[in-house]
Amino acid sequence: MGSDNSQSQERFTLTITGFRDESAHNDTALYLSSVMKNKTLEEIIQSLQAVPYIITHPLSLESALRLKRLLEERGAILEMTPFVSEVAPSESPIGEWESPRSSEQSTGEPESYSTPFQEVPSSVIPQPGTTEKPGGVHWEDRKNIGFFSSLWQTWVQVMFSPQEFFARMPISGGIGAPLSFAIILGMLSLILGLPSSMITQAPMLEEGSVLFQGGLESFLKFSLILLLFSPIWISIFYFILGGIFHLGVLILGGRGGYEGTFRVLTYCASANVFQGIPFIGGLISGIYGLILTVLGFKNVHNFSTARAIFAILFPIIIFFLFIAFTILLVALLLGTAVFEALSLEGLNF
Repeated sequence: MGSDNSQSQERFTLTITGFRDESAHNDTALYLSSVMKNKTLEEIIQSLQAVPYIITHPLSLESALRLKRLLEERGAILEMTPFVSEVAPSESPIGEWESPRSSEQSTGEPESYSTPFQEVPSSVIPQPGTTEKPGGVHWEDRKNIGFFSSLWQTWVQVMFSPQEFFARMPISGGIGAPLSFAIILGMLSLILGLPSSMITQAPMLEEGSVLFQGGLESFLKFSLILLLFSPIWISIFYFILGGIFHLGVLILGGRGGYEGTFRVLTYCASANVFQGIPFIGGLISGIYGLILTVLGFKNVHNFSTARAIFAILFPIIIFFLFIAFTILLVALLLGTAVFEALSLEGLNF
């Protein structure tokens, strides 16, 4: 019984000794940024340039094995060794890291040393397939942060720090919050894009098309109706879009589930603000939205960049192949009918 207690109290140090490839380096840094409170993603990426790199927290056996498994799944190569220290544990923020000392760099062997630590609780180190991540999304905490503040902070994070945002985004907890975010951004893009639409539709408004026979007044009425019903058609759009893209995710073995895919797509609606730029707004919005989606899929579904791109392109390719096959089939049937009609006409002649 005493030996069991001794084993349970024994502490271990994890040392990152390398990475399988560059993608593994980035994936490891991205994951660590989601569980370390006092390090940014950029700081972690820079720190991991030098290996061996010691995680100075003395961890319990259970926590060390759990964290080792999670990091190895992301392509890190680690060593786990007993932690030796005469320093008593003291309270300090989770996530204190130090680079290898100069003596370690000269000898090539990592030196065991200690820093004040606090045991990392199991809730901070997610199990494989877990869905909660520290930090979270400001929009999903809008009751405490405030509606406009949380909306603005979430938009800024998605647009300018997408890797860090998706590393902290939970992949469960309901689709209501991310869907409402997409609806608000969608309605905002309609409002911002109204002047641009008036510019591009100007010739048609002057001539009085079938749709806008009343000119500008009909156009504004149509835009208002579109805006009023936008929550309905935006919701339908994202549910269908999520199903289409999740098909590619499933084929490639994505781990985040449909809700993870749905959450990525809805928060990527942040790029819709570019719709307000005349003529090229739709193109810019589409391209940047795809870039954000790739970054989101990489984190949520544990994909490499290539797999994330293919997961997005696969359903698009299938869709166009289906359209091409349908057109070919219709042309073939029409050709056969015409050929038979001409043959009968020739016989009658």
